[in-house]
Order: sequence, then structure tokens, then C-alpha cells
Amino acid sequence: MLRFFGQCAPSARRARRFADMVNVTSAPCSNIRCAAASVKEDGKRVQVEFTDGAEFELHGLWLRDACRDENFVSEVAGERYLTRTAFKEKQSHADGKVADAKVVEGSLQVKWANEGSLSEVASIFPSNFLRTYAGVVGRHLKGDRHHTSKEAYRWLEPYSGFKGAPAPDLKLKSLFKSDNFFQRRDYKAVINSDESNLEMAQALVRHGVVIMENVAQAKDNSVLLNFVDQCLGG
Repeated sequence: MLRFFGQCAPSARRARRFADMVNVTSAPCSNIRCAAASVKEDGKRVQVEFTDGAEFELHGLWLRDACRDENFVSEVAGERYLTRTAFKEKQSHADGKVADAKVVEGSLQVKWANEGSLSEVASIFPSNFLRTYAGVVGRHLKGDRHHTSKEAYRWLEPYSGFKGAPAPDLKLKSLFKSDNFFQRRDYKAVINSDESNLEMAQALVRHGVVIMENVAQAKDNSVLLNFVDQCLGG
């Protein structure tokens, strides 16, 4: 049995993980694709147009830092390759300049300038990822700034790490009282279903306590680590 107590506010990284699950379960941006892309300001920015009519300029350095494909993030560990981060402690920092940008199968493909061996790397940004964040980090040019799916993410806004993020809405909280029962969720259901995982995360944020039942037995901490990595964003 696993118990999770405390304030239980997800970190920005966990918030991104839960945002990804919203994409999977409700697919709010699944019908949105990148329609066109072009390099601006000598590679400093990329202009992206989406099929819903929205258009933004995204800073190249933000794209470089936000890239999460297999060239920059280990699929096994879920962590960035330290030698490929945009900002390094001792080595030269990436300048985020873009050499080429185009749409490939509805997603944005970027090639980097001034990156040595990485200059030949084609980085892919899924359209739903870009459309979700463009309204927050991009220079809005036309169309609706935020996609209609914004409401599905409102419960995560206080934990986004963005400047001006609102305080948690007390209407979305359920203060624990002595006559309340602890929230309980089935371990197998949560670990095998993105929808159940998302619902558990929302319950954890709302109630502050969730007890996981029917947890697999193990003599070491492997089950706990796997659960935290897979279901709580690490």
C-alpha cells in the first residue's frame, strides 16, 4: 500500500507530465496541426501557423531548451542529456539560433545553427505541445491566443512555474475533516491507464491524500520508484 501525504503540489516538471496525460486522455489539441513554419530574425525566432488559425513567433532559445525528443531526453531515464542542455556550467551555452524550420507530418521540425555535431540533428516538436505552450511563451500574431482546451489545464496553472501563475483555487480543494475518508485508488488501474493516472493526480491535488491499494509486492524500492517515475512525473 502506498500513501501520499502533504501539500502534494506538483512541480513544474510534474505539471508538464500531467499536461501530457490530458493530451492523451482527452486529446484537446489532437485536431490541431502546424500548418506553416519559417525562420525569422536571422534564426532567433520561428514563426508557426496552426490549422486553427492561430499564429505565433517562438524564440529559438525557448525551442532549444524545451525540446524533448530522443536527441535531448533519454527515453529510459526521462532526464535530459547533460551534455546537450542549452545552458552548461562550464562549456559554451547554446544560442538557440535556428538554421531551418519546416512542417513535417503536422509537427514542427527544426535544425540548429552553431551547434557543432547537433547542427545536423532534426528536432521534432509535436503540434499539440506547441499549441498548448505557444499562448504562454510565444509572441501572439493572430487568431486565438489560447486553445479551447485551456480549461482542461486550469487545475495545473498554479504549479506551472510561469510568471504570474495564480494561487491554487480553494474551490478546487477539499479540506480534510475528521469525518472524511481517505481517497483510495487501485494501483494496477492507475499504472496501466493514463486516464486513471490523471484522475488520481487530480484527486491528490484536491484532497491531499491518496492511498494506493493492491500494490505489487517487492523486496526493494523498485515498485515505488517505478510508480513515482511513471505516474507522478519523477
